[in-house]
Amino acid sequence: MVAAIDRDTIDDWRTGRRLSGCRVTAAGTTTSGIANEAVRFYERLRTAGWTRTPEPRDAPNEASLRFRWQRSDCVFNINDEARLGTDAELRVNEALQHVPGTTRYHVLALCMPALPASP
Repeated sequence: MVAAIDRDTIDDWRTGRRLSGCRVTAAGTTTSGIANEAVRFYERLRTAGWTRTPEPRDAPNEASLRFRWQRSDCVFNINDEARLGTDAELRVNEALQHVPGTTRYHVLALCMPALPASP
């Protein structure tokens, strides 16, 4: 997996605030398929100590999950292709060594300070 981390300002629908944070853009390869890789990814997060954010309010209308670790919340999204067309997506795709027989997948994480949900 190859990843890029960039500063970002996030419109957080959970808190109703605009927050300073970061965007993690990554690309990896798998031999087990995208759905299986997504399950493994979230299992690894939990094993590493990440927990679901209280009242997570995951990204509306998207296949995203929100997790918390210490004082950070991150919304994770796993896709079969680059969807945003950002410079970071181009950089990680170019840097990834794609081996025949594997499938490329993409991870986007929007990370921000852990705050209580808005009422």
